[in-house]
Amino acid sequence: FNNAMARQESLQSVKANMAMEQEMAMTIDGEEGQMTSSSNIEMSMMAKPLALFVDGTISMKMGGDEETFNMPISMYLTEADGLYMNDMMSGGWVKLPFDMYEELLGQMGANADAQEQLKQLESFLEDFKFEQTDGEYILTLNANGEKFNEMIFEQVSGSLGQQLGEEDYSAFDGIKIKDAKYVITVDKETFDITKIVMDFIMTIDIEGVLADVNTSSTITYSNFNAVDTITIPQDVLNTAIDSGF
Repeated sequence: FNNAMARQESLQSVKANMAMEQEMAMTIDGEEGQMTSSSNIEMSMMAKPLALFVDGTISMKMGGDEETFNMPISMYLTEADGLYMNDMMSGGWVKLPFDMYEELLGQMGANADAQEQLKQLESFLEDFKFEQTDGEYILTLNANGEKFNEMIFEQVSGSLGQQLGEEDYSAFDGIKIKDAKYVITVDKETFDITKIVMDFIMTIDIEGVLADVNTSSTITYSNFNAVDTITIPQDVLNTAIDSGF
């Protein structure tokens, strides 16, 4: 774990593929419904100078509907040119404030920062199960106790694109974590994190809304220190509309 953390601190670039599946069964004021969603998002990231490219699709389907709603996602960020995001409605590009990128990644469920994931789990090292193969170390954490709730709520807040303060935790009184599992795979030779699997099962009971939510996500990492450059296409720079934020 410590070697993997050190490797993350020295990593200059990486690619990540994030696949997430979510099923939600809801009851709102006595009316039952279901929603499923899936996302497949690819990211290229560089640390210095900070740059990233995000491309993928989030798909949603309600109850017994035959039609699936697909939301394409595309985003560029460089320190030199700023943050640009594709507008699904118009098909054009919008320039956004640079400091919005973390919030946007959270809303996409695209938080692929392996170092941040490790930091959140560091205080639970004694609870990990350790296994190994010829080429990999495998760390597994079954986080189904009360002591894991704060960490899991932080994960939930990240997916909502915000950070929780002490006063915000009361809003989560109606959320119960039934089960959560992390599996972290580390390359034996390089200590690169090659995959993180996160599974959550939770129940929600807030102001007449009841829901069972089952989420499974897998982040696969590759191209360690092999992303040479990320540039924003000239047509994006030329045609983007300033958001006005």
